[in-house]
Amino acid sequence: MHREIIHRSGPSLGPQAPVPPQPHRSTATRDTPRGPATCGLLLDGQGMILEAEGDAQALFGYVPEALAARHVSLVLPDMRDVTLIEHGQLNAQLHFLCHVGGKFRITPRNGAPACGYLSLIDLSSANRPRIRLLVRRAGALECAD
Repeated sequence: MHREIIHRSGPSLGPQAPVPPQPHRSTATRDTPRGPATCGLLLDGQGMILEAEGDAQALFGYVPEALAARHVSLVLPDMRDVTLIEHGQLNAQLHFLCHVGGKFRITPRNGAPACGYLSLIDLSSANRPRIRLLVRRAGALECAD
C-alpha cells in the first residue's frame, strides 16, 4: 500500500481532537419552523392545479384545497403564458430556468410580493401529461434585485 505524504509549511498544531458535526445553517429566510416555505403542485398539461401539498398556506395564502382546479398563474404570474408541454416534452426554456435557479414571482392571496425557485418533474404517461412543480420561497435578500 502506497501512502502519500503531504508537507505543510507553518507551525505544527500537534494532535487534533475530532471536530464535532455542526448543525446545518441556512441563510434563507425562515418562513416555517422547518425552513423556507415549500409547496408541491401537481399540474396538468395546461397548467391547471390538480393538487397542492406542503406549505401552500404559508407560501400562497391558500389552503391546498382552494388551489385545486385553478391555473398555476394565480400564484405564479410568470407562468401565465407559458406552455408547459411542447411536443410531448417539458418546455425546454422553463426547464432550463428552473435548473439554473431562475427566480419566479409569487403573488400570494394577501398580495405581498415574493419570489421563489421552481423545480419541475415530468410525471406524464402516454396520454396524460402531469408535472410536479416544487416551489420554494426565496429569502428577502434574494428577491431584492
